[in-house]
Amino acid sequence: MDAITQTEIFALIAEINSFADSSETLINNSRSTYDQNKQALLNRHTATLSQLEKSYKSNCDAISSKSKHTIKDAQQMLDDIEALDARLSQVDKYYRKTKEKKEAELADKTSDRYQGLNDYFTILEQIKGDYATIFKKYSEDILPALINGLNYFFSSKRKKDYEELIILRNTLKLFETEIEEVLPTLTSEELAQQKKSYFSKRATLLENNKRELANLEENYRVTLDNIAGKICASLDEVLPDVLVDFLHSQIAEYSKTQNKVNTSHLIENGILYMSYVDYPVDFFVQSAIVSSLIKEKCAPLLVDGSIRMPITFTIKNAPAWFVVSDNTNNTALQAFSHAIMFSVLSACPVSKLTFSIVDSENRGNSVAPYFDAKKKLPELFGEQLLIEREQILEKINLLNAKIEDILQDMLGTRFDTIYDYAEENPSYDLTLELLVLYDFPKGFDEQGLAGLRNILRNGSKCGIYTLILYFPAMVNGRDEFVQSLKTIESLSVVIKQQGESFIMRGMPLLSHTMPDKTNFAKFFSKYMLIFEGIKNRGIAFSPLIKKLVDAESMEELEQHIKFIGQLMNSYQQEYAHVPAAGSTFPQSVTLGEVSYPSDIFSDSIGYDYIRKVFGEKTGDNVVALDHVELPLSFDLRNSFNVLLNAPETNSAAIRTFTHHVMWSMLSFLPVTKVNFCIMDSEQRGNSILPFLDFRKRLPEIFGEKIYTSQDMIYEKLQAINAQIDDFILNKLGTKYQDLLEYNLNTPNRAEPIILLVIYDFPGGMDGRCIDTLINILRNGNKCGVYTLICHNPGVTFSRYESIEDRMEQISKYCIPMDYKDNQYMLLPYNLPIKLPQMMDTKAINSFTDTYFKAAEVIKNKGLSFTDILAPELFSSNSAHVLDIPMGLGDEDAVICLRLGEGTSHHGLIGGGTGGGKSTLLHTLIMSSMLHYSPDQLHLYMMDFKGGTEFKIYESERLPHIKLLALDAMQEFGESILQDLVNEMERRSNEFKTAGGYTKVEDYVKGTGKPMPRILVIMDEFQILFDDSTNRKVAMKSANHAKRIVTEGRAYGVHLLMATQSTNIISTLTLDRGTIEQMRVRIGLKCGEDDARYLFSDRYERDALDKMVGPKGTAVMNPDYTEQYGNIGLRVAFCNSEDKAKYLKLISETFANEPCTTQIFEGSRTEQLLDYFSSRGITQTDTLPVRIHMGNTIKVADPFEIVVDRKRKHNLLVCGSNERMANNVINEYMVSAVINTNATIYCIDGDSLVGDDISGDFYRVLQSHSANFHLAVSRADIVQFIHDIYEVYTARKRNNESGIIFVIIKNLQFLDIVKSMLKGETVDESEYIEIDGDVTPAGDDGDPFASLNNFISSRNNSTSDLTTSNEKLLKLIEDGSGFGIHFIVSSLEYQTVKDSMHYGENSLAKFPERIIFSLNDNDADNLVENVSVTGLRDNTVYFTDGVKDTYQMKPYIAPTATELDQFLSAFN
Repeated sequence: MDAITQTEIFALIAEINSFADSSETLINNSRSTYDQNKQALLNRHTATLSQLEKSYKSNCDAISSKSKHTIKDAQQMLDDIEALDARLSQVDKYYRKTKEKKEAELADKTSDRYQGLNDYFTILEQIKGDYATIFKKYSEDILPALINGLNYFFSSKRKKDYEELIILRNTLKLFETEIEEVLPTLTSEELAQQKKSYFSKRATLLENNKRELANLEENYRVTLDNIAGKICASLDEVLPDVLVDFLHSQIAEYSKTQNKVNTSHLIENGILYMSYVDYPVDFFVQSAIVSSLIKEKCAPLLVDGSIRMPITFTIKNAPAWFVVSDNTNNTALQAFSHAIMFSVLSACPVSKLTFSIVDSENRGNSVAPYFDAKKKLPELFGEQLLIEREQILEKINLLNAKIEDILQDMLGTRFDTIYDYAEENPSYDLTLELLVLYDFPKGFDEQGLAGLRNILRNGSKCGIYTLILYFPAMVNGRDEFVQSLKTIESLSVVIKQQGESFIMRGMPLLSHTMPDKTNFAKFFSKYMLIFEGIKNRGIAFSPLIKKLVDAESMEELEQHIKFIGQLMNSYQQEYAHVPAAGSTFPQSVTLGEVSYPSDIFSDSIGYDYIRKVFGEKTGDNVVALDHVELPLSFDLRNSFNVLLNAPETNSAAIRTFTHHVMWSMLSFLPVTKVNFCIMDSEQRGNSILPFLDFRKRLPEIFGEKIYTSQDMIYEKLQAINAQIDDFILNKLGTKYQDLLEYNLNTPNRAEPIILLVIYDFPGGMDGRCIDTLINILRNGNKCGVYTLICHNPGVTFSRYESIEDRMEQISKYCIPMDYKDNQYMLLPYNLPIKLPQMMDTKAINSFTDTYFKAAEVIKNKGLSFTDILAPELFSSNSAHVLDIPMGLGDEDAVICLRLGEGTSHHGLIGGGTGGGKSTLLHTLIMSSMLHYSPDQLHLYMMDFKGGTEFKIYESERLPHIKLLALDAMQEFGESILQDLVNEMERRSNEFKTAGGYTKVEDYVKGTGKPMPRILVIMDEFQILFDDSTNRKVAMKSANHAKRIVTEGRAYGVHLLMATQSTNIISTLTLDRGTIEQMRVRIGLKCGEDDARYLFSDRYERDALDKMVGPKGTAVMNPDYTEQYGNIGLRVAFCNSEDKAKYLKLISETFANEPCTTQIFEGSRTEQLLDYFSSRGITQTDTLPVRIHMGNTIKVADPFEIVVDRKRKHNLLVCGSNERMANNVINEYMVSAVINTNATIYCIDGDSLVGDDISGDFYRVLQSHSANFHLAVSRADIVQFIHDIYEVYTARKRNNESGIIFVIIKNLQFLDIVKSMLKGETVDESEYIEIDGDVTPAGDDGDPFASLNNFISSRNNSTSDLTTSNEKLLKLIEDGSGFGIHFIVSSLEYQTVKDSMHYGENSLAKFPERIIFSLNDNDADNLVENVSVTGLRDNTVYFTDGVKDTYQMKPYIAPTATELDQFLSAFN
């Protein structure tokens, strides 16, 4: 079936409207009848239910009323009988006699006349009748007569009546009691029965009503079904299923072809372009039923509730589109035309379409999105855009001539269109042409319009189609011209612009848009690839890929596919793996895979087979047949220069690609047979960060340096160029074609490949550099020099030189590549490149390790630690000199670090990251212990860089090591140097005492006693002498170091200090003279500045040259101030296994030697209870109390505060670290509570504000110690102060023993305490009850009573201080002398300042202070000349307020559970 025309689509829309109107009328009539019947039925149901409810309520009211009246009547009757009884008792003495006589007898008797009755209401009526009979006889009216009349003689009758009255009263009483108890229940039961009956009847009615409504609904549904049947039948006539399916399939098939290159020879369904109109069903159709029927019918075409109808532009007899501009949005108009052009381009087979663009007004800019396409493929646009009137007229005439030739020579009377002709003549090369007229009629005269009319009439049958963008504002001609325009409009389909919308026959036209720039570039790259393949196969492919197309038989194709498969498998297995030993040079290097559109192989003999084998794998390992993945391989015999587009936005990805190429070279070329030359003028070497470790370990692979300056780059390019010339002349000659052939024929003299990688090109280059580079690109490949150029357009180039022409030259020798949308692209065809997953750090490290080992095997025998060990271990004597073997030099001679001879007593080591400095230090440590016994050498090792470099030496008992500082801190280092100075003084005294010796050698010889030399090794020593952290400590350390380097030589004390960079040394507290005394210098992989500092200008260049080599290559100068010269060496490497083995040997060998190794680790903190356990500390009553605080950062015993009465021990703890503050106070209290002579009063601000963070801790203390008191309210605080003050007053009189600790914790939350500290009077009546003044009773007879009372009150008063704030301040000031000490903590310095500094200045009464986590100003206000900024989390500053200020690591206080277990042992 042919595509439905535009006219047919709009006719269909009209029929749908007509159908909807008639259907809605039919449905509305039926609905009206239904609504009337339903309302009548509902009214009847409502009336029936209302009557039932009314009857129910009436019955319930009657039952309730009757019940109430029955009880009331019984009560009234009983009252009447009682009244009658009363009257008879008053007037009839006979009745009184009968009553007195019979009342007791008849007291419980009731009438049995009512026993047969079971209805309370009937019984009551019967009782009423019986009572009426008696009442009638003895009513008030006849009572006197009865008494005085003749009836008086019938006293027996009266007696009986009286008895009956008594019995009736008894019966009625019983009845009244019974109905009051029973009748309400019976009434409720009756009401419940009525309710049940009501709801049962109501449910029946509702069910009947529901059934009647259901019947009505069913009848209505049947009616609707009948109507629906008629409507559906009518709808089937308007929209048959086959039509709907056809429209849907056309839309679906067209959508599939969108944005795809047509690699076939046909136009899908003959549709060049498809747009749409949406028929909004709910807008045009009011009836929901009709609307739903239409939607259901057109479900395949439904989009957001509207029916989408295709408006097609077909190949056969398609009218021109005449788009009328409204002059509001020319951009939208052009975008509309671009979309049509793209759709036609996508629909037509590749190379079978030409665009003819007329653009007089905008001079070609109307098709700006196609500029790049025109530049790459000008023939697509007929070589030029038509701008001038003459060009336009010429083109119109050429088209008319073409139409005339086709009509006459091909169509004649036999064929309707050129497509019919081509179908019978397959050899005919059918091409299409789309004529696009912008700003029409600009550029046309009447002759041009006449020619255009003929094109519109006959063009489409000849394959020529027209799109006209008409601007009415440009019409300004004669009537004939205007008339011609109208004729052209009549020959076209008119589309009117409305802003961004386009209207066809009153309905908005929906159209596909042209892809964005990126996606169009992808599309057109594929288009070009296929275009080039069609025009000249293989231009876009490497020979490896081209052979898939050129294979002439399936056997040949299968063999080549097998070869490619093996190549890809080999690539996947070998990438990121170090080549095996003995591997040879490959002919090509595979970098990854290229994703080709599979349809470019459509003409191959095995198209489906190629797709099946190489189809692109998706995430679920499903093969996608629209793309094939083939290897991206570069033949080393041919060009392998790549020009990468690397603007700033892509620079990271492009760098990654270059890294991948470098890793690939290392993976596929023999080990050590690839060298990298890196030029990185902008990033200064940071462009190869993943290779820094590799470069450090194998520096020879990367040459001398990374080239960053213009002069360096030019010099290196010239050197490479000269190398190329030399290689061509002296090695290739006429015998070999290229380096690959040369290496394959001379494997023992194989030359390495050079990969030149230039980042941020043309940065750092001038014209002469680029000209030299072009020569390298031209000739380098045959000599094994390949180049990656990362072109950064944002980098400026000399404005005096042209870069454009040079870039054009470079492009001739390079393969262009780009990175777009997170994908690498092979240009100019935008073929995606898939790289393997980049190696992670672990893989890189593993690769580097393996490569390094392989390179070492190839280059030299590996340098083992055993190569430097003496045959007899532990046998060296240090009396004369300390010789420590550390590596091998020329002719494999063992090179030693010699200290203690001449001027070489102390050393300075410099080595950058990865240069081998740590390896050297380990080698020196291990070698020294293995060559000397503990009585010949002592080691002090300090690592200041915060690592665990020396931690392995903690694993064994090593008597050589006196100090092992794994994570040394500045204060600790200073104390060690002080300790060494003390040791020098001790040795000096010993020398004098022993006979006036002046140096170690003489002492040992003279006394025969050993005097071990001391080697102090400090890694990253600059931290110790950095005054930015603690200037006082840094200055002291510098002074100690100066003494050691000037005096230590005589006493065998040697400093060996190491650092990564010497640049910082000038900023340290070490003076120049100290550094100059460190004559031995060792450098590993140093930069020029470090080399100059270490070896002076004299030896710098020589040192740098000698450092070139693998990791471990070092340079040593025994005295850089003398003319000894540098010694090159390779440092022996002691691996972890050997280290462990030899350390165990040392430990076992000297197992009986005393070992006093002191281990310090800055990050390690000791538990308080562990400390107690190690020192045997338990509960005690010994005074003074010892508060165990922690370890000082120096060589000293554990720190404790001895709390006595000799001085103030008031302690302030201030710092914002809540954990630390809480820990310090808690450990303080634990130390106090285990002394039974200590009493603790604890006031915690946290507790008073509802934070129970320490609650469990306090509860443990309270449960185990009666001496621990906790304030739980402000009243407790006030009372505590009064109680303590009473103790203070008593101690003033009798000086009793015992210690009281007043813990004021979290002062920032204690408002009442803060007020007291400021001297403000606290109204104690708000917190505690205060007794009023009581004056003793006077004795009137004693004239001296008043005086005696006054004296007594004076004697009983504890003090003249009465307020708690006065007492608190007095206790703080004087309490220490009487064993009362205050410990205050605050998380805020401002609280301390406000409450303790201002006002009474109680802060001055707290000489002992602990600070941490404060800014420097606040810290300095509390403890002068310290900075807590650099303090570790486990460290504080302590001052005793007199002379000592030092860092301390407080013990870790126990948890509540741990404390409970600890204290339970004492119970």
